[in-house]
Amino acid sequence: MARSPAARFSPILRPIEIENPVLSETLHKEAIFGQTRIFDSTKGSTRRLERGTLVLMQDPQESRLVLDEQGTIALRLVLPHPAESFAMPVLIEETVHRQLLAAIQYAAWLLDHIDATQRLTHIAIAARIAAGGVMGWRPSLAHDVAAVDRDRLAGNVARG
Repeated sequence: MARSPAARFSPILRPIEIENPVLSETLHKEAIFGQTRIFDSTKGSTRRLERGTLVLMQDPQESRLVLDEQGTIALRLVLPHPAESFAMPVLIEETVHRQLLAAIQYAAWLLDHIDATQRLTHIAIAARIAAGGVMGWRPSLAHDVAAVDRDRLAGNVARG
């Protein structure tokens, strides 16, 4: 998320606020146990400062939250492993939708938390799916129907 150019020079958080352990604990608690969870409660996580930026993350390949004093929020959420399909792995549309919704709801909560006076007047949202290899995209209903067809076909081949 980004700020408007006119507000670029006035930070939302002072360095002492970014460094305050209470802030990182609050964000961490909300990420794991809050109404909109973005971290997996069964996995460990770490909190640290990197060049004046607060970083909360689970394993380096897992979910991650980055917050700077300008109010910029960067979230990386991990999708569950793609579902199996007859020809290739597929991403299930509803799973992706749930993750995007969780990210937006968490970011909205976070903005309300760090900018109660609403100095941020403009935000921008960008999302991408970073995946290795080729994957399909299906709604869950279509995937369930395809799985039944695949099982039926496998049964016919086995009897063949």
